[in-house]
Amino acid sequence: MNGRWLWPLIACLVSGLGCGDSKGGIANGAEKGACFANGTCNAGLSCFSELCVATNRMDGGGIRSGGSGGERLVDGSSDGPVEVAGAAQKGPFLAGSRVDVGMIDNAANPTGTVYLTMTNNDRGEFNVTVATPGPAELITTGFYFNEISGVLSTSMIEMRAIVDISGSGTQQIYVNSITHMAERRGKSLMADGATVTDAVTQAESELRAALGLFVPASVGAGTTLNLLGGDMDANAYLFAVSCILGQTALNEGSPSLDAELQELINSIAIDLEPDGLLDTALVDRLAEGARLLDPKLCSRNMQARLDELGSTATLPDLDRALDFDRDGTSDFLDDDDDGDGLVGAADTITGFATAGAAASVGRKSWTLAVDASGTVWGWGTNDLAQLGAAGPAWWSPPLLVPLLADVVQVAALDPGSSFAIKSDGTVWGWGSGDATPMEITSFAGASTGAGALAGSSQGAGGDHVWVVKANGTLWIGPAPTMQVASISSAVAVAPLYSAPSPLAGVQLSDGTVTMVSDNVGGPWPVLGLDSVTGENALASFASDWTCALKSDGSVWGWRGTVGTVTQVSDLSDVAKIAGGPLLTVIKNDGTVWHKSGAGRVLGPAFQAAGVAGAVLATTALDALTGQSTGFAVHSDGTVSTWTIIDAVTSDLRQLRIPR
Repeated sequence: MNGRWLWPLIACLVSGLGCGDSKGGIANGAEKGACFANGTCNAGLSCFSELCVATNRMDGGGIRSGGSGGERLVDGSSDGPVEVAGAAQKGPFLAGSRVDVGMIDNAANPTGTVYLTMTNNDRGEFNVTVATPGPAELITTGFYFNEISGVLSTSMIEMRAIVDISGSGTQQIYVNSITHMAERRGKSLMADGATVTDAVTQAESELRAALGLFVPASVGAGTTLNLLGGDMDANAYLFAVSCILGQTALNEGSPSLDAELQELINSIAIDLEPDGLLDTALVDRLAEGARLLDPKLCSRNMQARLDELGSTATLPDLDRALDFDRDGTSDFLDDDDDGDGLVGAADTITGFATAGAAASVGRKSWTLAVDASGTVWGWGTNDLAQLGAAGPAWWSPPLLVPLLADVVQVAALDPGSSFAIKSDGTVWGWGSGDATPMEITSFAGASTGAGALAGSSQGAGGDHVWVVKANGTLWIGPAPTMQVASISSAVAVAPLYSAPSPLAGVQLSDGTVTMVSDNVGGPWPVLGLDSVTGENALASFASDWTCALKSDGSVWGWRGTVGTVTQVSDLSDVAKIAGGPLLTVIKNDGTVWHKSGAGRVLGPAFQAAGVAGAVLATTALDALTGQSTGFAVHSDGTVSTWTIIDAVTSDLRQLRIPR
């Protein structure tokens, strides 16, 4: 990257030394010659934009380097002074970041006049007085807030911009990823005779086209775009590009995220410079970054940073500048941003499946969801392509699982397989290293009702998927696939996670429940339990607990094969139940409650704070933190998620699944 001179520049400006390669026959290190390779110049000179310039200190305006006052090179008459007020943003640069304002001539060559200042707060804002207006190059260097990771950078980065500083009074100038990526192309156009204003306009127009990302109609010059400037399309475009660049850098998997980011934006700037076009490989990397971006996470991280700083700035809505289904309408204005033909409450999640339900097992975890159009979404662990795509081993935003349609049920099976039942009763599987869904023909004729498909992991006892067929028989597989004897009227299945042998609860059509194994003993009827008749009425959770929901809204539970069946006294008026690391219930009033099952005794029920109007809910294990996460689908079709720690829920937020 071109930032090798940053620390030597700081040192030379403090000490009076300089920085800059041989230019136009002038010796390296001499005034207006190139900086030395180590980023220094001869004594009394400083390195700016790779050239050595003379320096002297100005009153109240930082440092002015060389140059004669009052000359105006392009774009108008000499006025001034101009108070330049702006900000350096990737995320916002931290206070004390370096800001150089170097005047350039009409061919983009440094004139030798440089004004130096620093950002004065953690919002990246700066002020500097420019005595003589004209074309200028701004170079900002410092640490910044990373809106993807949600933390401060561990290394400095550099952002650049070229702009016409004109007139007098105050001029707002923002230095950001857009201005940086267009800077080299703009200087090239200036060298060919364009004014700075025309050069910037053309370079940024070419950049927007080359990036291949959605562009709202009203996006102005990059130096006018402000991450903290309010909720409007232009600012949202900058925010979206910034987040996508961060995600693209993150996708590289490097331990040095800041270096990856600098290399990425520099590569784009260098590739754009000669002809205003970008290499296809770069565009493809950005498209993948856009696909994997979690807009809600990026926005939450930035908002948390603003709250930490006590800022009242309004963030732009990222949906203004995103177009998930690429139909030319922003997600902000698109009632059907996933392009499935369903809108509003009709386009909702109809089923969940999670892997890693037993936290004590320490297994990987991911979540699958199927929506009303039959589309499958997945997030979490992806090391074995269990989300239907080769790529990063962990994906946080919900990802559309390709090559699947008309799905009605999903299941997740540790250590890395996923399954689905289609509306025609066929069963499909993918993962375990293969992202392509393949039909499992021995499971043909599967039921399409809730609870007809489930996965279980028994460690040394093996990993299994259970399928209820439309004729009421129960099957286990997939290799080998076999029918579970003595079961002919199954409605739903809820396998346990207890080792060493496969074990599952089975809801029967007469409202009773029985426990079964893979033809090794059993079945074991759950005595005294009847009226288990609805959908989402049977659930296994933790390691070895099973619960059933009666038609009167009461919940009953037991451990292992049959244990003692007892009523769960602190749960009543329940409409649906679901398993996972915790028992999750939805009451008839739409509230969501959880219950743990560690050991021989069920923990007390606790409510998911703030969750209302739920029609479907579950929990999953977060493999990154080891904590449980709750999910709920609301009556309006939206999906919420929250964190669960020690029977306390927090961080309630909306999960963005395109609808």
